[in-house]
Amino acid sequence: MNPVLALVLAAAVVASFSSRIEIVAAAAVVACSVAWIADRDSFRRVLRVGLVLGAVFAASAATAAVAWASGLDRGLTIGGTVLLRLVVLGTAAAVVTRSVDAETIMGMTSRFGMKRLGLVFGLALNALPHLSDTASTVWAAHRVRCGGRWAAMRRLPVLAEVLLAHTSRVADQAAAAAALRGHTALS
Repeated sequence: MNPVLALVLAAAVVASFSSRIEIVAAAAVVACSVAWIADRDSFRRVLRVGLVLGAVFAASAATAAVAWASGLDRGLTIGGTVLLRLVVLGTAAAVVTRSVDAETIMGMTSRFGMKRLGLVFGLALNALPHLSDTASTVWAAHRVRCGGRWAAMRRLPVLAEVLLAHTSRVADQAAAAAALRGHTALS
């Protein structure tokens, strides 16, 4: 990724934590523009139906809670700000995960003498897509076994155990792959 675009994206993320909705809206436009210029596939990844619905649900919940406590105008402002912040953060995360890999992180941290920390962050970053796929597969299987969405929600501790087991498996595979590439800092 171009360093100038990376700095602009970082500035948009920082600006998204402003309390003024106008600044957060501008940050969302900047983040989406950077994503479109830097990597169109990452921009399309953010626009998946599940992510959009999740962001809208979170913003709606924030709007309802604040509107109930402080009035409709304040609720709409807070809900809009939450939605725009989620757009900025989701877009930045999509661009970063497609632009940065474990080797890049390790190179940056080894310059500061933190090779092991870089290896941990790099492996975690590379494991995230696998965990996301695993989580959706495990959730679908859990729903089928439990007989529906609401029964599955009541049995979430069982789901958490399965997800932890898969996370452990993915982490072991990532550490083994790193060891094969010559990174033995985690052994």
